[in-house]
Amino acid sequence: MRIFNYGTGRIEEINDLQEQIEANKLIDKGEAVRLDLPELDNFKKKADELHDKFIAERERVLNEESPLYTEEVKEFEINRLEEEYREESAEVEAEYKAWREQVRKEAEVKAAQATVRITKNDKETAERFANRARLELLSGEPVGAIVDQIGLLTDEQRTALQAHIPALVEHIDEEDSTGRQTLIQAVKSVKNEQAIAVKVAEQLPVSVLEKMRIRDAARKAVRG
Repeated sequence: MRIFNYGTGRIEEINDLQEQIEANKLIDKGEAVRLDLPELDNFKKKADELHDKFIAERERVLNEESPLYTEEVKEFEINRLEEEYREESAEVEAEYKAWREQVRKEAEVKAAQATVRITKNDKETAERFANRARLELLSGEPVGAIVDQIGLLTDEQRTALQAHIPALVEHIDEEDSTGRQTLIQAVKSVKNEQAIAVKVAEQLPVSVLEKMRIRDAARKAVRG
């Protein structure tokens, strides 16, 4: 199970029951959305199956007791198997990277074409919120409290509030760069599908050859 967490702006892998319970709570509160990426799962499955097949065949050769399988023959056969494994894995990797690039381009097009329709009520709500938030910041209210309130606004209201970002930020201490950025990101955080599609595409794994990478790293470490 995967989710996109609006709060962190990240894809999160859910691996156990407790994490799944917490993830469902976030989804129910509208703070996350479930991600289904069957293509990514298929590419990972193909890569893992090639790796597991190679390891199994390598073990079969190493454990072969036939006198025909001399050390030289075993070495030759293992090298052949590994070359075949790496060639087939490279094909899967190339297909995955082509898909990943296509997903990224399509997401960027959708994001560029996406529009958030802002009504007069949205603008009025945003203006009232901005006025109240400025007063609260002047009275010493923590930036985090304002950010929490921003999270309760709709996409449309947050979009309207973007026009008030300069007025809000000027009431946050210049030295509090983290607070300023946190508030700006909260206002800019729009939860529509087009907006998160780009972030999801950007966070897709660079490679699906995870098992190969781990094996190669382990072999390199052993060789020193």
